[in-house]
Amino acid sequence: MLKLTKYEFRKNMSAPAILLIVIGILEIVFLCCLAVGKESYVGLSFGIQSVVMMFSYFIILVLSISSYSRELKSKSSYMTFMAPVSTYKVIGSKLLTAFLTAAVFGIVLFILFPLNVILVGIKFDEIKNFADAVEQLMEFFGYHLTDIIVSGVMILVEIMVSFYLVVVLAYLAITLSSTVLQNKKFKGIVSFVLFGVIYFCLSWISLKIPSVIDNPTGYVEAFLAEIPVLSFYLVCIVAGFFATGALLEKKVSL
Repeated sequence: MLKLTKYEFRKNMSAPAILLIVIGILEIVFLCCLAVGKESYVGLSFGIQSVVMMFSYFIILVLSISSYSRELKSKSSYMTFMAPVSTYKVIGSKLLTAFLTAAVFGIVLFILFPLNVILVGIKFDEIKNFADAVEQLMEFFGYHLTDIIVSGVMILVEIMVSFYLVVVLAYLAITLSSTVLQNKKFKGIVSFVLFGVIYFCLSWISLKIPSVIDNPTGYVEAFLAEIPVLSFYLVCIVAGFFATGALLEKKVSL
């Protein structure tokens, strides 16, 4: 599967590479504005860079789904999905590529964002004083560094689970439509509708799952309260993965 992952990286690295270059250029612009001391330009460049880094996850999500759909309906699908390897390995390599790409952008985000905030605080005293005041206010209400770390981990886990759930359900919907609508032009619309229906049903079911903690009072308890729903989504991801692989092997004519 590692060879397949390497192949996926080579094939789909153009857009992520361009995004990283754009983020790098924005970082250079930010540092230049910071060195000159232009507060308005510093805020503008920092804001644009933050939006681009966060929006990059959506782009990676779309690229992963569109790549699968494009390969499934093109002539290259025979070479990809009928290679002498399991279809599960092919799908796994695509998911691993998406995860590693998202991880790279996550590392860049978690390095540049705090670093830029620190640099701004060092350069402009009034901003540093404001940050200190916010920190004191949070401590007054009982929020400490541990709470912030736990909340960050909780958000990261929820983002990754949601990311994989959307990708796997999209793969499943595309594969389901391919079992019935071979070479039909409106197959993409049917795939989108199927994805929406499946996602809505799973979301509705998740709302019915009882929480282990009714009224969480802190970040840790809030995270524990989400575990049943996250576990349900993980089961759905695994089930969707195997269902997609089974359909590719037995039902889809490539």
